[in-house]
Amino acid sequence: MKSFVCMGFRVVVVVEHVYDWVMSAEGCLEEIVSFDDLVASLGHLERFGAKVALAAAKLNVSGLWAADGAVTMGGWLKQHA
Repeated sequence: MKSFVCMGFRVVVVVEHVYDWVMSAEGCLEEIVSFDDLVASLGHLERFGAKVALAAAKLNVSGLWAADGAVTMGGWLKQHA
């Protein structure tokens, strides 16, 4: 496990088999034919959003966005996203 500090909180990162997770999410999203499928798909979406948010927090803390001359990560995102 890896950890870092973001806004005063210690965040622990647990590495998973992301490829397998994405493939199962894609399969779920392709065939939403029941309420159970919908609930499972929404669960995948929430977990993916959490992974993206955690990655964004790590990148923000790293300061790598400053290499482009940006003053903040938000500024960097406005130019690149």
